[in-house]
Amino acid sequence: MSRRFPPLAGLQAFLAVARTTSFSQASEVLHISQSSISRQILQLENHFRTTLFLRTTRRVVLTDAGQRLLPYIEQLVALLLQADQVVMQQPQSVTLRVHPSLAIRWLMPRLPEFYREHPHVRVNLDTAWSRRPDFELEGIEGMIEYGVGSWPNLTEDRLWEEHLTPVCRPGLVDDLASRGSLDGLVLLHMDRNHETWERWAERAQISLAGARHLVFDTLDLAVTAAQQGQGLALADLALVGAAVRGGLLVQAHPVRLDAGAGYSLIAPKASSRLDGFSRLREWLKQQAEATRRELSEMSNP
Repeated sequence: MSRRFPPLAGLQAFLAVARTTSFSQASEVLHISQSSISRQILQLENHFRTTLFLRTTRRVVLTDAGQRLLPYIEQLVALLLQADQVVMQQPQSVTLRVHPSLAIRWLMPRLPEFYREHPHVRVNLDTAWSRRPDFELEGIEGMIEYGVGSWPNLTEDRLWEEHLTPVCRPGLVDDLASRGSLDGLVLLHMDRNHETWERWAERAQISLAGARHLVFDTLDLAVTAAQQGQGLALADLALVGAAVRGGLLVQAHPVRLDAGAGYSLIAPKASSRLDGFSRLREWLKQQAEATRRELSEMSNP
């Protein structure tokens, strides 16, 4: 006698709840209501004729049966995602999560070249930056992440280290390197506690006394304000190099601050088996190498 196949929606809900240990967080990941999650889990429990989760006041935990089921569901979801890529080869779709500023300032201007080289691969940019994704459940193949490195259970390709330097519109500031302070200038940045500017000022041996501060949500907004002449932005040269070379911005001071972090392409190991992602991965590594070379060739003002 043939057995019925477990409900696919229930399997997806099971994996989301198992990973988030929360029905409400699972509903956010899958973009469905919490009641739908509960209903799908109940259907799955009815199918297997056993309880898969124990509900507590703070979170849900897997039962012994749920723990035995979890690795099989993870393998099944990975296989289904691979099958989807095989069937949808024309065109292949790759979803990459990336910070909005990185997308606008570095990636998007370069993507036309990728499409010319790989016309059968379509890149979808996901700029939701509130948290690291659940790659499998959200259908995201990779992510350009900022940090010091070391992401367990993920592949990592280091792209570049962040080096920060003040930039502004040409003519806004004359001979900043000879000044002892930034008194009267407007500093544009993202961190509300001014820590990054303070680190740079310490390295440059210059005082921040008398400077005013404008804080933005993203680096791109701060850099755009700098291009409009609103002040000095402390920016990663990798992201503003094109604007500097194009004359929209100038390096206002020769000192560059090593931020102690950088950008990496991270991905689940299953993504490396997808042709579209593998092509994008190699191309990103080439672009990053070219960016590092451009930065080393940029002369200080």
